[in-house]
Amino acid sequence: MGITASAVVPAHAAGADPIKVGSTSPCQDVVVLGAQGSGQTYADNNGFGPEAWLGLTAYAGHMEGYEVGYYTVPYPSAPADPISLTTRQYRQTFFDSIDSGVYETLKFLEQRVPRCQDEGEHYVLMGYSQGAMVMHRALWQLTQPKTKYSALGGQVLPRLDGVLAIADGDRVANQGGVPMDTAGDGGYGIWWGGAAVGATSAKYKPLKAPIPNLPYWPATRFHSVCHAKDLVCDASNLDLSYSSNKYWNAFLQARNASTIAAAKEIHESYYWPTGDSAAYVQSAATNIAKTSKALNPKTGTKLPTVPVRVGQKGMVTLAPDGRDVLSVQWLSNPIPNAEISPGMPTIPATLTWSPTSPGIVDYSVRVSFTDGTSKDIAGALQAFAIPAPSLSAVNLQTQYSTALDGNYPYSTVTFDVVRTADSDSTPLKGFSDREDPATDFYSYTGGDANGNNLLDVGEAWSYWAKFDWGPWEPGTVRTRTVLVSANDTTGAGAWTELELPVTLTR
Repeated sequence: MGITASAVVPAHAAGADPIKVGSTSPCQDVVVLGAQGSGQTYADNNGFGPEAWLGLTAYAGHMEGYEVGYYTVPYPSAPADPISLTTRQYRQTFFDSIDSGVYETLKFLEQRVPRCQDEGEHYVLMGYSQGAMVMHRALWQLTQPKTKYSALGGQVLPRLDGVLAIADGDRVANQGGVPMDTAGDGGYGIWWGGAAVGATSAKYKPLKAPIPNLPYWPATRFHSVCHAKDLVCDASNLDLSYSSNKYWNAFLQARNASTIAAAKEIHESYYWPTGDSAAYVQSAATNIAKTSKALNPKTGTKLPTVPVRVGQKGMVTLAPDGRDVLSVQWLSNPIPNAEISPGMPTIPATLTWSPTSPGIVDYSVRVSFTDGTSKDIAGALQAFAIPAPSLSAVNLQTQYSTALDGNYPYSTVTFDVVRTADSDSTPLKGFSDREDPATDFYSYTGGDANGNNLLDVGEAWSYWAKFDWGPWEPGTVRTRTVLVSANDTTGAGAWTELELPVTLTR
């Protein structure tokens, strides 16, 4: 899951020159936390590894005028290969290494945020391979309610501009966020195969759930770069169907050696600065830089146009933390049906708009801060009409299985999603349900005949879902409401949601 050869990538000359920081260093505009891949050391690009360092330099290259720091997460980054991971003892070492990385990431934030929150410091998480798993799991700790790190998450998330997970072993099928590179949305990382044979983590476990989409931290800030048939992040695409445990037994039995070797080669070379996937890493980092500049614009910066739906609410973040804001006032004429708010501690200062008809409006505001400074911000909002809903579900089937999946019986649900009217729609291939979104699992199985990632009229996209039953639930009836969302290509947000009621009987 990593490489050890060192390759130093120069910083982008036109952007910011990132400097190394620690928990007590002077505050920056943004600090990028990096976690290297398996077997990499501090000699590999200051502990980022060439893959995450490529992300850092691409990010900094688009942050001219900003102070950018970087922090190397100090964790073992235990070496890993298919042979060593077949032993339970070494799997424990490997997942203890990940736990250490998550702990060190959160510890740095715990120490850093109280010192620098009044100065508006923001953060970005980057990692490759094992390092991507570290950052994915750290994100879960920050976003979950009623955990040790929930309060920290409330402070960090408004300032967390993005996560860049490169070749992530914790990748979830149809996880949402911003998938990049050639791996299909339905693929998933190697951890979910390894879990079947006890490849578990003692403390900071991942969740088989979509990337969290929360107020002030949308899932679009999570970027996953994964090349098709990568050994670690796209293990579901390996041709290992001869095995009843097809995603892991190949490692135990050392079969299909050529397929494994090719998948390992993709993982270990494609994300280097000269690799086939380098452009995707750089593009993801550039997207995060755009978010950083939008959330913390310099004086006089014009923000990108924000799309919003008629009848819905669009929001522009004017300052990341209302703790620092004294007031917000209009410089342009006030926009009808718009409000400006100075926010409050950990809640951003915002401009919100509820349009009643399509069109574009320009705005400019002045944000005055408690330290006596001010910032003038200009931008535009564009309202789009809401197309008529056009999704429906057909061919719904449920089946209870008496076989055991691990220690438990299970039920399966299959259905197709079709579009009944012609519109510019892009349904999300990842689904959730209202009752138990963290544990229920949905998988896209096909139907995009022309590969354009649009649900065309005449196509039927097929889905499969699995629900585990506990041994204490004989004769039980369950209900689920599957939520199927769809966007169009304007980026203005979800315009329709299909609710699919499902009844399961054991």
